[in-house]
Amino acid sequence: MIRINLIPEKAGARPAAAPTRARPDEAVSPLTYLIVLAIVAAIAGYYYFFVYQRLNSKRLEAANAENKVTAITKQIDALREGAEELRKVSSISQSMLDIIYAIDSEDRILWAEKLNQLSDLIPDSVYIRRITVSEQIAKVETAESKKQRTEWQAKQKTKGKVRKGATAEGAPTPIYYPQITQELKIYGLTYSENEAERIRLINEFYDNLKTGTNKDIKANFLKGFTGQIVYGDVAPNIVGGRPVAEFSFTLKTLPTSPRKAVASGTASGAGTESAETEKAPRKTTGGSKSRRDATDVQ
Repeated sequence: MIRINLIPEKAGARPAAAPTRARPDEAVSPLTYLIVLAIVAAIAGYYYFFVYQRLNSKRLEAANAENKVTAITKQIDALREGAEELRKVSSISQSMLDIIYAIDSEDRILWAEKLNQLSDLIPDSVYIRRITVSEQIAKVETAESKKQRTEWQAKQKTKGKVRKGATAEGAPTPIYYPQITQELKIYGLTYSENEAERIRLINEFYDNLKTGTNKDIKANFLKGFTGQIVYGDVAPNIVGGRPVAEFSFTLKTLPTSPRKAVASGTASGAGTESAETEKAPRKTTGGSKSRRDATDVQ
């Protein structure tokens, strides 16, 4: 079936909407703009005066605190340097005192006293021909110097390995004190027509020195010595037409030290006696030899 549109074409179209215009009472007033601007200004002012100023104040406080920390750190470093210098001076002073104590130690031998004791311990028919004293000086590092070098080496190990025996800048210089060991030699002779009696007199003199007694006389002769008396060679001889036996004794003193003497025997060149003391002199046909570099004690 054929459909026919009987409605006019213009009548079917909707009319276009007319443009709308704002009414005068609906326009944005300037007062609204001012209020918005005031609110924005208030927010900006709050941020500036309360937030920004506080942040700025905190930054200033942090900067001041950092400056104070830097200043205190510098003061601490200065104090540490001063303390290190004082420690070095104290260490050197202690080492110097050790040297002084070693030179003028409490355990030094008073030879006038020893000679007086020796004269009291000589038996009858025993005569002293000569007495010599020689000394040996060894360099021994002070305890304070050892301590400083040990501490320095420990610090170097924490920074990095240091080759053994290598020298590094800033290493403490070793400080030594003189360790003195003296040697006393007694040269004597005994007179008797009987050879066995001459030997007996030598042994009696040895015992007197060892015990510090001679009849009613008592003397601590071995104080300051190692306690060992070494026999020298015994040689028969004729003096003034009379038969005598020449002999010698050797005694060593304890090494001097900054403190009261203890025979350490650890210093270079200052060894201690290790051989047992002979109980009887050895007989020889030749004369006894003496060291020519010794100092004669008159």
